[in-house]
Amino acid sequence: MTENNTEQEDSIKNGILSHYIKWSYFLSWLEKRAILLGDYEDWEDRSDVAILNAYVERNKNIPIRVLCLLDRAGDFRDSYYHWKVYAKDDGIRIDFNKDKLLKALGNKVTTGKVKYPNDRELEKVCKSTPLQFIKRSSYDSDNEFRLIFFGNKDNMKRGQLFEFEVKKDFFKECIESIRLNYSLSDEKFDKMKNILKEYGFKKVYHSKILKYERWEKMVLKFADFKLSNKGD
Repeated sequence: MTENNTEQEDSIKNGILSHYIKWSYFLSWLEKRAILLGDYEDWEDRSDVAILNAYVERNKNIPIRVLCLLDRAGDFRDSYYHWKVYAKDDGIRIDFNKDKLLKALGNKVTTGKVKYPNDRELEKVCKSTPLQFIKRSSYDSDNEFRLIFFGNKDNMKRGQLFEFEVKKDFFKECIESIRLNYSLSDEKFDKMKNILKEYGFKKVYHSKILKYERWEKMVLKFADFKLSNKGD
């Protein structure tokens, strides 16, 4: 059965970078002990692709791969949108400790917070923000923190996965917690959780994005039912 999750879903910690990924893909990361990154050329957002291509051209055509993370600093939290778009079906959310992740990667990547200027802000933002960290305002709910990995024509071929190898305990040390998909049955959740425990992950939770009983109880506790009465 699903454990009694006492972690508050609405308690957001600074320094957490979340990545949504298919369950099978994450297992491949663990089995290969590598961050596996696809070609950004395959992204649906063609404007984002065009800007990244321009960045590559201006950077001596050194090929890149991109890891997109949700920056949960302050009071920013994930939403049904993030799960539905980036982690549907059996997708999961990995919560990285930002400081540990960036320290472990060191100078092997370029990192930055993405900015989402509207048309009025575009000129000002473009003059103060690196090209690879600019995205259309339509995507501002992504609140993205972006990691840029560099390669060469041999290890970053068009349309192929790039494998960024990491040390043995990289994932266990850098990942604070893992949240499994809200659509999973208790039985499947327990099965996946046990697999993750074999890799050393202790904080594994079941997403409450569709049903959060603690929230329901709090609303019913504090609600003024007189405001909900019909008529006078």
